[in-house]
Amino acid sequence: MTAMRLKDQPPSERPRERLREKGADSLSHGELVAILLRTGLKGVTVVEIGKGLVNRYRTLDALARASW
Repeated sequence: MTAMRLKDQPPSERPRERLREKGADSLSHGELVAILLRTGLKGVTVVEIGKGLVNRYRTLDALARASW
């Protein structure tokens, strides 16, 4: 099953648009990371990748300190 592309979601559900409309407090840390990443991979949305990174590193500070 392929993940639904962000382009195909209603604007009210897209992280970048919600950031503009409602501010950063309306987004999860994973969604904020997704905005920085900008693009996902085939079959995986950028939001899923962002949430996975936050889940792996537990905090944004730990993620920011992670090596490449």
